[in-house]
Amino acid sequence: MERVAFGFVRWLVSEGHTVDVWSNSFVDVGPEVCHRPLGAGGRGVMWKARSLATAVSAVPVDGCDAFLHFERGAQSGAYRAGAGCAAAQAQQEGRDISWPLIKAIDLASCRSASPLIVNSEMVLEQMRHHYGVGAERVRLVRNGVDTTRFKPGPKAEKPTIVFVGSNPRRKGLKTALSALRRMPGVHLEVVGNVGRRGPRWAAQLGVSKRVHFYGTLDHPEVVMSRAHAMILPTRYDASANACLEAMACGVPVVTTRFNGASELLPESWMVVADAADSDRCAEVLKTAMMDRDLPEACRRIAEAHTQERAYAALLDAITQGAA
Repeated sequence: MERVAFGFVRWLVSEGHTVDVWSNSFVDVGPEVCHRPLGAGGRGVMWKARSLATAVSAVPVDGCDAFLHFERGAQSGAYRAGAGCAAAQAQQEGRDISWPLIKAIDLASCRSASPLIVNSEMVLEQMRHHYGVGAERVRLVRNGVDTTRFKPGPKAEKPTIVFVGSNPRRKGLKTALSALRRMPGVHLEVVGNVGRRGPRWAAQLGVSKRVHFYGTLDHPEVVMSRAHAMILPTRYDASANACLEAMACGVPVVTTRFNGASELLPESWMVVADAADSDRCAEVLKTAMMDRDLPEACRRIAEAHTQERAYAALLDAITQGAA
């Protein structure tokens, strides 16, 4: 989300706009951008959510040509729901003690947004089903990718798949490791902060020698581009950026129907119905790695979803309102 937000700010400046950014942290991009401290804080999920909602709802928007927020909480302006629908996510992952508060904040933000901006058809339908938001108030603006940074490169000598994500439980790392067990001779490279659970799961499944954990990388494209396929058996993703980035690298992606990015894949058989079905993941990965036409097809799709096109569509959405 932060990458999209600040990338959008930089693009707006390049197009001649001036921007006020309300946030706790900030990367200076020049005099055309005024940073204003948001003041959100707190400890624990519930307190952080309440503090953030209070801070975002207090942002003064009078005098602005357009107001866009990327966080739940505001009761006016355009809202880009990049994280998707909280109610749908809870349905997939299960509810915890913070659920009632998070749902209340998300529901209020989504119903009051003008327009509500989503990045997949999946989320659009979830907003209608769970929150009763009419389709006429929603704008679909898909994620964009830097096709100059993320591009095809030399492949690894050994058959290699890549996993990208920093929430190992939600993103399905254990399913990916279980699929690897069914793919002798194939190696898995894991990008993202997965903590101790990743290595522990790999050891339990007996695949440690074929898994490399990189942690968070400044240049994940280096690892992505050399892979022969990507696996992301996620339980819920509004539209995982990593999938489009992998496709820009010419890397076929195997993911689940609970990921809005699955709508962009060139073949429907690349989408797995059950996020815990490691057998099916392994089967689809093998097919994808043998298909010589998929890398080029994936790259073409990514080229149709550049960052510049996404930013232009986002600006149009917030200035023109709901369709």
